[in-house]
Amino acid sequence: RRRKFLERNRAAAARCRQKRKTWVNSLEKKADDLQNVNVKLQSEVSLLRREVAQLKTLLLA
Repeated sequence: RRRKFLERNRAAAARCRQKRKTWVNSLEKKADDLQNVNVKLQSEVSLLRREVAQLKTLLLA
């Protein structure tokens, strides 16, 4: 009886560990994706700021 309980508990613990591992991997992938998006957006912001500066220069010329 005790052995059956321990077997079921061991199986449940293994499932829980696997589920957590999958969840962590998913979060890590999402973090990487968001970091890539952030880099692209920062680059776009820099480009747009330069464009704004150029347009201001043209308007004031």
